[in-house]
Amino acid sequence: MPSFVDQFVALRTRLEGLAGAAIFPAIVYAGSRVVLTWGAKLHWIVGGLFASLLGVVVALLLFGLTDTFFKQFSASVVLSLFASVVLLAANVCSTLSYILLTRGLASYESPRELHPGVFADLYLWHLIDMIPGFKVWETLGVQAPVKAKGLLASLPILMFRVCVGLPILAFFIKWYKQVKS
Repeated sequence: MPSFVDQFVALRTRLEGLAGAAIFPAIVYAGSRVVLTWGAKLHWIVGGLFASLLGVVVALLLFGLTDTFFKQFSASVVLSLFASVVLLAANVCSTLSYILLTRGLASYESPRELHPGVFADLYLWHLIDMIPGFKVWETLGVQAPVKAKGLLASLPILMFRVCVGLPILAFFIKWYKQVKS
């Protein structure tokens, strides 16, 4: 039977792995939020360029979530990378919405002043809203922090829901199959 010290060391090692798995997506989210906000405020073309480049990174990372990746790495690493991809996608789409707003191409309605952080909240709201079967926001009576008004304003939201929602479903199917086998 392992000693208390051995059990403590094993627990500490496991918690360090989980902490790293949580910290990495937080760093990706914060770093990309700073870069995208700075770029969009510097000039809409710079923000659009950064958003496009990070959008390509999101697509490449999603394509990299293959069966080999699932077999090679632990669940915490896989979940950490996936959370990073989803948060990065939310930042990319929130920057696109902000650029559409500031260029006068789309309009949005919100009780708060509209800035990139409010749009990031919108995409995280949509991420939670995509959890099938739970109707989280409906159950809690929480409305979206921003309402898109019109087709062009809704396109980044649709893009996020399709480009993130479908891979989320595929990800969980692959992950479930790996765990079961």
